[in-house]
Amino acid sequence: MKLGARFFQNHTAITDNPRDCRISRSPRFYQNSRRCFTLTELMIAMAILFIMVILISRILTGGSILISNSKKHLGVDAKAREIFTRFEYDIKKMPVRMDLDVAISDKNNAIFFVSESSGFFRGKSSKQSTATLVGYRLNKDLELERLGKSLSWDQIPFLTYKELTPSTNSTPIIQSTFFGIWGNAIGTPPEYNNGKDSDYHILAEGVLKFFIYFKLKDGSFTTSLESHPPQSILNDVTTIIITTALLDDESLRHVKHPSVLSSLLTPPPFGKLDVNSLPAKTWQESIDHPVRLMGAIPPEILSRIRIYQRSFTLNKS
Repeated sequence: MKLGARFFQNHTAITDNPRDCRISRSPRFYQNSRRCFTLTELMIAMAILFIMVILISRILTGGSILISNSKKHLGVDAKAREIFTRFEYDIKKMPVRMDLDVAISDKNNAIFFVSESSGFFRGKSSKQSTATLVGYRLNKDLELERLGKSLSWDQIPFLTYKELTPSTNSTPIIQSTFFGIWGNAIGTPPEYNNGKDSDYHILAEGVLKFFIYFKLKDGSFTTSLESHPPQSILNDVTTIIITTALLDDESLRHVKHPSVLSSLLTPPPFGKLDVNSLPAKTWQESIDHPVRLMGAIPPEILSRIRIYQRSFTLNKS
């Protein structure tokens, strides 16, 4: 049989009636047709693929947000570590003398003391002593500054009084105090925030709060200290406690008025403190329950504020 005749025998039957003219399918055709997808099946497959893409994109987006927040928290943790490590070193190097001046601002956000720590020295190296005027203060740009001014032997300020036997009402001679000698550097009391000196350097940025208070020998906490001439105001203090509120740099750039953000974390009352009025506790409660802060700060920014606290025991031996 010829090839053309075999083709028409297998696939087409020719009749005289046009209505009877149809194509007969071979078994191989039906086998191949079973391997194809219907339109409904394609639409279901596309819908499943679309749902999977959305779920995977959400997982990736959530993971990237989590990693970004973790990096921000790690950056803030590094800031707090730098602040506390530097302050601890300076405090440990504080001389065991009670006749050295100590200056503390009335807002408890600045402190100046003498330490045998490192500092900048502008004079001849032969006159440089082991003493350094150290200071910490929070400026209006939410930057924590450290003053490290290395002193010469004739610049160490020992508290001196007019009376041979000073009483509790005695005041030291102004020339023996920090303000009398280094008033331009530490600023004017009681705030000590307007001093200017080239030996200041920025220790940390994004510091919303830097608060100093004290633990006394009787175990109580206070924000203010009483003078006990001829000894310094740290005579009854066993521990200096620092509480700070920090915000990462990226979040800080999204805050239009950083000073408003700082003012929302109110300091504790002046004088004696109980356990419920300590700044770390009250500030954290303000962040966890931001009823008073709603509208002033975006919630995502508020949740990134981190509160840190550390105690530094004074060396009295």
